[in-house]
Amino acid sequence: MEPFYIVAGDLHTERAQYGLSIRYEDNQRCIEAILQEACANPECLGVILTGDTFHRKTLLPKYQIQLQKIAQRLHLAGKELFAIDGNHDGSDSSWLDTVNPEINANGRIQKLGEVTAAFLSFQPREKLYEKIKQLPDNTRCLFLHGQLLELMAWAAHQQEPEYDLSAQELRELGLKDCTVFMGDLHTYSDYHDPVGNNWFVYSGSTEMTEISEGSVISDRFGGLYDTVKKCLRFYPGREHGKNWETMDLPNRPFLKRVIGPEEAPDLAIQSVNQWVESHAQGILALHYPESLRAVLKQHLARWRQKLLVFFEVPLSRGMAKPLQDMKETDILEIAQKELTERQLQILAVVLTQDPFDKPLSSLVQLPAKPA
Repeated sequence: MEPFYIVAGDLHTERAQYGLSIRYEDNQRCIEAILQEACANPECLGVILTGDTFHRKTLLPKYQIQLQKIAQRLHLAGKELFAIDGNHDGSDSSWLDTVNPEINANGRIQKLGEVTAAFLSFQPREKLYEKIKQLPDNTRCLFLHGQLLELMAWAAHQQEPEYDLSAQELRELGLKDCTVFMGDLHTYSDYHDPVGNNWFVYSGSTEMTEISEGSVISDRFGGLYDTVKKCLRFYPGREHGKNWETMDLPNRPFLKRVIGPEEAPDLAIQSVNQWVESHAQGILALHYPESLRAVLKQHLARWRQKLLVFFEVPLSRGMAKPLQDMKETDILEIAQKELTERQLQILAVVLTQDPFDKPLSSLVQLPAKPA
């Protein structure tokens, strides 16, 4: 026997993604697959949840009861359940405690097999770093929730210092030779810090998998995007760097596809068509330049017929770019088609004054632009 733990995160149990009941059903089906594997497989020691078990800080009793039933089911099968809070469900008090304080692993240091593991819920980075500095030197496994800057370059541009953490800074705090299992990013990805020999691994989410979730990177398995939802099997007895495997979950594939203005229309249509043919009854959100509407028209009806849900969004010129790549002039050019003169004047002030720190009330008092 080779014992393992199932590591999963971002269940967001009560959320109906995109307002679609079928996405809620997909989520529940993935959670059920995890429970069946955990309860039926004699090699599974238990389940570890890496945050955002719930989608909100305020919770309806039915979802609290749902977690209680999950905990009871695992307990009756002789399995352990550990969890931490994420940014969505974390607050001054934890919903995990209302089910059973033993589930709430925040601040705990304990053995998982022969490995010393630590658990830390989502919290301000300053507090998080202070606690990481106090971890025992033999900590070889750490469970966190947050954004790893080295893995998600776009996160560096978000002004959320409490939300981000850095592999370099964790190494400088003394973390070495550690596997860090993380919640927050909803697609499987991993990053290796060769200096500290730390591995940072996102297990994915039962709630969603879509290509727009962020850069999908895997130092260990390669950088190909996989539409199948994942969780992980963590093997405490295996050597560092090879102590986890991905486990596929049943899901209805979802893809957000943006056709850029620089793409050849024929090749773009071919790639979308291949995805549709390979994922019948999937969900596709297609964003494309308005100028391609006539070219795509003959394909749209057929794609809609094959797919379970099909969103199509024709975009004005400039909008096909990723938002972070757009310049202020691009935004203003698009806004000219949608906003009134007064609204456009206010937007221009916001975009051209850097940094912009005026209260909104001062914008309303701006003198009208001369005719």
